[in-house]
Amino acid sequence: METLQNLTENEKKVIDLVKTFLEDAAKFRTKGTASAAVRARKGASELSKHLKVVRKELQTDKLVKVAEKKSAEVTSCSGSCACAD
Repeated sequence: METLQNLTENEKKVIDLVKTFLEDAAKFRTKGTASAAVRARKGASELSKHLKVVRKELQTDKLVKVAEKKSAEVTSCSGSCACAD
């Protein structure tokens, strides 16, 4: 899948954590394995932590891209537009 190639390490970690969480949750739901429930809860906690990191990364990347775009718009201005005033 092409979109998976562009992921950060933290985003890939989230995918791995989701897979592990789902496996453990399924073991608990289908077999009633108590240790799987413990692992699923721990996995959900880890997932929450990593999602917060990913959210911060996305916000930072967005702010950088917006700043780059504004900088490019200012430098590409020929001086004949209204922004030159």
